This record gives sequence, structure tokens and C-alpha cells, in this order.
Amino acid sequence: QGIRQNLDVMSSLGVIAGFMTHEVQRMLYELRQALKVLAPIAKKEPKVAKAVADLTKSEKSFQSYAEFTKLFLGDGMLIPKQPFKSKYQVKNVVDTFADFQADRSIEVELDIADRVIAPRVPVAMYSGIALNLHTNAMKAVIQNSGNGDKRISYRAWNDEKNHFLEVLDTGVGIPEKIRERVFDPLYTTTSSLDSPLGSGMGLGLAMTKQLVESAGGEIKIVDAPNGYSTCFQVRLPLARK
Repeated sequence: QGIRQNLDVMSSLGVIAGFMTHEVQRMLYELRQALKVLAPIAKKEPKVAKAVADLTKSEKSFQSYAEFTKLFLGDGMLIPKQPFKSKYQVKNVVDTFADFQADRSIEVELDIADRVIAPRVPVAMYSGIALNLHTNAMKAVIQNSGNGDKRISYRAWNDEKNHFLEVLDTGVGIPEKIRERVFDPLYTTTSSLDSPLGSGMGLGLAMTKQLVESAGGEIKIVDAPNGYSTCFQVRLPLARK
């Protein structure tokens, strides 16, 4: 019942995603047409050339975001008939923010073997979990930018009964006394964060926890290994009840 309710909510979000994807594609088309008009002028005017370069880069990023939203439409909402690989879906999330990460010197490592299979949950659910944890990690390393070491790492593996996904970062860290509170709705540690990713509303981790638990799993913060400040660990059962 719980997972059905969550899929219904995600389906509603899928309708919005579909509308936004259509509108964004229309805007991107118009932007490309405008860039074609500006191209000859850009060759003569340095200021226009810079604006064209910036807009071209933004168009590329928006196209990437639009492609990613397609996960939340159609088959992405269904429980897959065939198993899918964890590494491919995590890489899809990471690649969506490739330009953002490169501009801020954020390094992302994927310590996930090709053979690791994700549990039989909707692809949109698995990617949504990774997406929320990834954006949280990016905010954390941006907050800790003075450190110079801006890294996010992913680990994934299976045992006999469960699939595990860990997201580690070198950000500001989360004090042990509030480890449980970060999953509470509306609780945020980034309300005053001046970041291109926006300040937190306190809903991302709460929704992630709900999604994980609806699939019979668990999410928690565990002690991070040397070199990292935070580690979120997700456990999802491999067999569906």
C-alpha cells in the first residue's frame, strides 16, 4: 500500500515533469533559433560573443535536465521486468550536473562494479533517491569550498538479501546529534545557503526516507571513512515481498 501511494505521488509529479519538459523543449528551440541569428554578430562584437557562448552553455545544461526528467514519465514509473544496473542509473544522475560540477571543481567518483544490479524498484524511484542525495552532497561541498577538497563518491554492492548504495562527500558534515533530525520534514541545514542549487526546504531527505521505507528499505547516516565528512547509506531489499 505504501509503495502504491508513493508511486501515485510520483506519477502526479510525472505529469508536471511532462508539461515542463514540453515547455522547456519549446524554449530551447526558440533559444537555438535566436543563437543562429546572433552568431554572425558575435563574430564582430566581443560582448555579444561572450553572451552567445554563455547562452550556448546554458542551452546544453537545460537540454540535459530536460532529458533527465523523462525518467519520471512512462516506463520509468513502473516496476521493471528486467533488472537494471546501479552504476548506469547513478552515472545518469551525475552526468546531468556535469557542467555544474566542472565549473565548481567538484570531483565525482563511482566505485560501483558493472555487475551490481539494483533492486526491482521503479527506475524513477532509484534515480530519485540518488538525485536527492547527490544534490545534498553538492550543497555540502559548496558550503565547505574553503577546504579545497570537493569530492562526492558513490559505492554500491549487494549481499544475499539487500542492495546497498552509499553517497559520501567532503562537505561540511552533519553533527551526530542531528543525524536523525535531518530526515524530518521541513528540517534543513541549508536555509541560509547562497547556492545556485537553492536553499533547502527540508523536504528532499524526508521524501527520500519515505521512498526507501516504502520499498522495505532503510536510509541512515553512518560514520564516514577517512577523507570524507558524511556518508548516507541506503539499504533496499533485493527480493520484493
